[in-house]
Amino acid sequence: MVEQYKPLSDSQWEGIKVFLNTERKRKIDLRNVVDAIRYIVRCGVQWRE
Repeated sequence: MVEQYKPLSDSQWEGIKVFLNTERKRKIDLRNVVDAIRYIVRCGVQWRE
């Protein structure tokens, strides 16, 4: 059974953000983008037929 998705914790984000350019101002927060990618990988997305 798939466990419920949990967003990144602060300590996990600190470990990931060193690989990203987080100093540049962006319209969308990179943490939200990483969380969205993790959500899709973990839970999948229902496709319409």
